[in-house]
Amino acid sequence: MCGIFGYVGEGDSVQITLEGLKNLEYRGYDSAGIGGIHKGKITCLRSLDKIRSLSQDACSKEFKVDLALAHTRWATHGEVSLKNAHPIESARNELIVVHNGIVENFLALKEELTQKGMTFTTDTDTEVIAQLVLDAYSGDLQKAVEKTLKRIEGMCSFAVIHKNHPDQIVASSSGLSLAIGLYPEGLALASDSHAFSHEVSQVAYLEAGCTVLLDKGSIEALSYSEPFLQVLKEGEKCPLVFEKLTAFSQSAHKGNFEHFMLKEIVETPEILQAMMAKHINKESKRLIFPELEKGIADKVFSKVVFIACGSSWYAAKAAATNIQERLGVEATAYPASEFRYNRSFVDSSSLVIAISQSGETADTLAAAKKAKESGAYLLSLCNVQSSQLERLSDINLSMEAGLEIGVASTKAYTATLAMLWLVTLWFEQREKGPLNEIDLHALLILPQCALEVLEKRKDIEQIAQGFKEMQHVFFIGRGVMYPSALEAALKLKEISYIYASGYPAGEMKHGPIALVDENCPTLAFFADSLIYPKLMGSLAEVKARKGPTLAILPKGLSREVELVADSVFWLPKTIKELTPITAALFSQLFAYYMAHARGCAIDQPKNLAKSVTVE
Repeated sequence: MCGIFGYVGEGDSVQITLEGLKNLEYRGYDSAGIGGIHKGKITCLRSLDKIRSLSQDACSKEFKVDLALAHTRWATHGEVSLKNAHPIESARNELIVVHNGIVENFLALKEELTQKGMTFTTDTDTEVIAQLVLDAYSGDLQKAVEKTLKRIEGMCSFAVIHKNHPDQIVASSSGLSLAIGLYPEGLALASDSHAFSHEVSQVAYLEAGCTVLLDKGSIEALSYSEPFLQVLKEGEKCPLVFEKLTAFSQSAHKGNFEHFMLKEIVETPEILQAMMAKHINKESKRLIFPELEKGIADKVFSKVVFIACGSSWYAAKAAATNIQERLGVEATAYPASEFRYNRSFVDSSSLVIAISQSGETADTLAAAKKAKESGAYLLSLCNVQSSQLERLSDINLSMEAGLEIGVASTKAYTATLAMLWLVTLWFEQREKGPLNEIDLHALLILPQCALEVLEKRKDIEQIAQGFKEMQHVFFIGRGVMYPSALEAALKLKEISYIYASGYPAGEMKHGPIALVDENCPTLAFFADSLIYPKLMGSLAEVKARKGPTLAILPKGLSREVELVADSVFWLPKTIKELTPITAALFSQLFAYYMAHARGCAIDQPKNLAKSVTVE
């Protein structure tokens, strides 16, 4: 969601900060701004356009500041407007604030400050932070931020510049992590380490309850409220541990592709190939997971509980189905936002697997903390190095997908599906020994299967052209393919703005079929012969109501489906448990070409953010 970047040092603060902000563009935003201090006065630029426009504006106006704070805003409180764009100024233009997250008690704080005579000019909860810092300020910016942090409820992070402290940025966190990067001539802070340039090789992370002071020559990190995962007295130093920053091998450039989304879909076979090479010993037919061997080789769990959001939740639902079938262990996938507020039935005998591409998803972090408090063993699956979720977990596995820029998850989703299946087989291997020939062969040819789907891109584009005028689409599936239907519907909604529903095929007749007509197509995902006749029946019910139908299924199943469905897309032959991966490539390309045909913003769809850091 919102992106924060700040820089203090001898380098060109405007250029470095705008570059950092550009690197945060993938998080999603609807406005952007930059501010700082020049000749003792606060000065800001804001834009409702892209960062490119903000940079051009800064150049044309010869915008100069001694140190800089910049921000990309994803609106939560207040409409998208220049007055609500960050940085947000305090009364009397004494300081500015940039903020990520939500101040849950902002209405009560705003009323209190209003009664003190303070006026508010924006609709944001961020302005409450600015006014709280101003109200608490008496010459020491650190102490003012300390007092402000104690007053805030909710997960957020923020950074402050005051005109009386032209060499300092003070930043704080009440739940959302901030990264601190060491530049050759200065210090920077950002919402995540992707923002830093190649010049940064060392990075530290500010945890909840801590405040950091960035000065031109030093860093001070102090704890001002109850710290996260550590017990420190007020005022004691909260350690910042710098570690090597390992950049993703993929470049954050589209290359010859029109959109990041298409580039990232096309990268899938390479990612799967690297994953299989890393985790499979073909000679011994065994899976290699040093992290699991070290952490849970001898642990027995009575249940497995997944917590995740969005696409990650759908991947978790597929994994839960596979675990129950293959391991005979109870497995459930919860939306993280629901798990936190429902009665928890996890305990020390439970394995909780938390999934988050960014590792900073607020709902997933909150649910993971609850699981830890209940005594569960926490395994996380993330795609970002040293994320907050990774640091919270007992064990972390990487999605190994590389940097994903497109807001709609593609390669991270397929990588998650593949990694969760490998983990399932690792648990089976622990009890039964080496992989059987069928599973081993299916894993080894999976990259080639993915490539075969990509080679049919033109066919998928033609299918999309036929559906582009539709305003409602059903996706259906059963068993392990029901989550595939949910994910396909999500992709179509995210980037083409077509209303799509993912449904268990057997439930269509219990209400949704009332919507079916010649303008409402149904796409059905098949995986194996067991559910084949049932899905055929569901398609026949749709056909009887004149609904257009498309079947997506692996080669090797009966061709009788061609007698029922209006059209068929054949996926490469693979086992049932891996069909969701090849099906995902179809649905990603289908959504991409639908959005392209409709002229939609594909990499940065409206109203969405890459990293959802509010609850």
